[in-house]
Amino acid sequence: MAKRAPRNAAERYARDVLAGRIMVGQRIRPAVERHERDLQNAAKRGLRFDPDKGQRVLTFFALLRHSKGEWAGQPFVLSP
Repeated sequence: MAKRAPRNAAERYARDVLAGRIMVGQRIRPAVERHERDLQNAAKRGLRFDPDKGQRVLTFFALLRHSKGEWAGQPFVLSP
């Protein structure tokens, strides 16, 4: 069965990490693998992943600005 296309940046990031297209630290890859397992098995464990709520957090961070130092006034730019 073919995998569906990623719906958002988080899914693209996870797929790229797992495929080796993005190099990450030794703790990130296991976290991404765990996240992928959680997405597949979450309901059995009573967990729920809500991408809309996650997007609300990302949207909020886009409103924030650095308040001090050389980046004062600049928006926070989150890494994938």
